[in-house]
Amino acid sequence: PNRKGFDEYVGFMVGHLGYYYDAIYQHNDSDIQSEGYATDYFTKQAIDFIERNAENPFLCYVPYNVPHSPFQVPEKYFSKYKKQGLDDELACIYGMVENMDENIGLIRDKLEELKLTEKTIVIFLSDNGPNTFRYNGDMKGKKGNVDEGGVRVPFYISWPGVIEAGKTAQLAQGIDLFPTLLELCSIKYKPVLPIDGVDLSKIVFRQTENFDRYIFTRQASYPLEGRAGSIRNTRYQLTAANGETLLYDMQNDPSQKTDISPQFPEITNQLLTEYRKWENEMVSQYQLQTTIEAGFAEERNITLPVQDAILSGKVKYSSIHPNQSHTENWVQNGDSVYWTLNMKNAGNYAVELQYGCPETDTGSEFLFHSNSGSFTFKIDKPFNSEILPNRDYVPRTESVERTWSWLTAGNISLTAGEEKLVLKLINKSNTEAGLIKAIRLIKTN
Repeated sequence: PNRKGFDEYVGFMVGHLGYYYDAIYQHNDSDIQSEGYATDYFTKQAIDFIERNAENPFLCYVPYNVPHSPFQVPEKYFSKYKKQGLDDELACIYGMVENMDENIGLIRDKLEELKLTEKTIVIFLSDNGPNTFRYNGDMKGKKGNVDEGGVRVPFYISWPGVIEAGKTAQLAQGIDLFPTLLELCSIKYKPVLPIDGVDLSKIVFRQTENFDRYIFTRQASYPLEGRAGSIRNTRYQLTAANGETLLYDMQNDPSQKTDISPQFPEITNQLLTEYRKWENEMVSQYQLQTTIEAGFAEERNITLPVQDAILSGKVKYSSIHPNQSHTENWVQNGDSVYWTLNMKNAGNYAVELQYGCPETDTGSEFLFHSNSGSFTFKIDKPFNSEILPNRDYVPRTESVERTWSWLTAGNISLTAGEEKLVLKLINKSNTEAGLIKAIRLIKTN
């Protein structure tokens, strides 16, 4: 995030948080030990940032990780909804939402206390629909689907004294945020590439009527061929998924219960043509990112979690979800993991290994090499990687979270450009060579 425009960052960069209490996060390039529940902690960090920047214009982005599995929430929230007859999963989800709602209230209270309410634009929205089938406003689908239930979320914008309270049914997407905020903040910006989003400030101020448009959705999983997608305008939604092309009248059938494509072939073909045109443009320009951007001038530490590595041999992730997982089953000499970096600058680095290894398995030897150098090291120091206390209300599919230690492995020099970093087991000492969570490069020059 510090290389993407944020001056200060507190959070986690592994895509999925595996434990919500007293977790270790990142503060810019360094680890930071948190206290308490994740949502509460991120709120405290946001409030601290706002207090320190109260005299200056600021952007404070607070993307909470709830509601989401693993299903962990303070007991008072869980029990409130459990007493109402909900199952464990729903009780936890609604508890997460209530806790988040309280925390958003704390941020807004702080803005009021600092007399910043009328100077601050507050936006609330979500990234996608629920990740399980539950109450969803009678919309079809859930997270991962291209129907309304997978992609339609609330959008709330507040600017007291400037934006009047009300509602709009204008079709909008996340791509509209950037041009709208530029206009609301009177920022002049000349884009390098065309902006696909639309400035909706006149809609917000009720200076124009709602307008029709196409908005597109597509699954971005790789390989790209045959992925589900949809096109929506004010009246209709067409979905192309699982070999079917379906048309819905969203004004009269917002729950998408009846396919009307046989009755309206011309509209179906028109929308499908527009969708394929957009899809072909997107797919033709898509580039699978196979390298990790690193080696920025101001970057002191580079952490490479194994979730971002390519695995070879019998080594496997500790869960079906790579995010927040570690590697295990290091049982065969020659097995390896590797990361491909696009180094912006050359540099010298100390290499550390995040690991767990019982005393009975110590002594295994590894080779770590790049395009321009290598060294070997042994895991000689035991560390019993203990599973953290189980605070899940619902059995998880994610990896269980553990305690970890860091081992200084060696030193290496990296050149500017593409560097392939390989960690290979070359001499297994016993049954297994331990558990490996990440590599960290610490700049020494």
